[in-house]
Amino acid sequence: MALSRFCPNDPKRYTSANGMNEHTEKTIRIIRDNRYLTLAVASGDDVWASPLAYVCDSEFKFYWYSAVSARHSILLTKNPKVAVAIFNSQEPSDSADGVQMHGQAFQLPEADLERVIQIYFEQSFLDPKERARWVRPKSDFLGNAPQRFYYFQPDSVFKCDPESRCIDRRIEVLLRIL
Repeated sequence: MALSRFCPNDPKRYTSANGMNEHTEKTIRIIRDNRYLTLAVASGDDVWASPLAYVCDSEFKFYWYSAVSARHSILLTKNPKVAVAIFNSQEPSDSADGVQMHGQAFQLPEADLERVIQIYFEQSFLDPKERARWVRPKSDFLGNAPQRFYYFQPDSVFKCDPESRCIDRRIEVLLRIL
C-alpha cells in the first residue's frame, strides 16, 4: 500500500456529530493535502505565530519538530493552549478553504519518539530514497540535542462555511473515529 501524507486516507471512516459528512471529508482533505500549519502561541503579553511542517496520525494528533530555543517552543511550555490554521495559500478566493483548530500542544514524551519519527519521515518523504537522505536518528531529539518533537491535540476543529459568501463564518467539525 502506498504511503499517504496523512494516514487516515478513507474519509468514510470518520464522521461529524452534526451529520455534515461533506464538511468532514473536506476537512480531512485539507489536513491531508497540505504540508504546513500555522501554530499560534501566547503567554501573557507575548504572542507568536509560526509556520511549521507537520504530519498527522489516525487519532488527529499533529506532530512537528522544532528547536527548543524557538520562540513558539518556549511559549507553548509556558502555556500549552494553542491555535492552529491549515490552508492552501495558492487557492483562488472563490475556492479557498481552511481549517482552524484550538487545543493543547506539548513536547513529545520520549516513550513515543521512535514511533513518531517513523510516522513523520514516512509521511513527509514518500520516496524511500529521499526519505533516507532526510531521516534523523532518535538521538537528534534527546538529551542536549537542540531540537524536540512536539504534538498538538485539537479540542475543536472548524472549517469555512461554503454557504456564507459575504461574511466569513465557520462550521464546527467533530472528527471522531467510527
